[in-house]
Amino acid sequence: VESVDFRNVFNGVLNFVSDLQVSHLMVDIKLMETLSRSDQDWLVKEYYPRLGKTGIRKKAIISSLDHFNNAAFKRHSETDEAAGYERRFFIDEERARNWLFSSI
Repeated sequence: VESVDFRNVFNGVLNFVSDLQVSHLMVDIKLMETLSRSDQDWLVKEYYPRLGKTGIRKKAIISSLDHFNNAAFKRHSETDEAAGYERRFFIDEERARNWLFSSI
């Protein structure tokens, strides 16, 4: 995935979350290709802080089949916490959904 396309998709998620005032979000990155270093940096410096400002409280991530993507997303867990929302990783959608809705 080209960086422009990747960032457009994630910016679309931000718009969706913001416009609909979403508080709980599930993201499935299972089939995502390996992220470039510049996209990883963009997530940390721009995306995560902006996502935190939307009012989101919980984000569930369906783990990637790509080991490097999982490592990249997990490495930045402190960024999510600093942005003010809780994040957890799951291997299946049912467990992710149960966790997301356990506090509603």
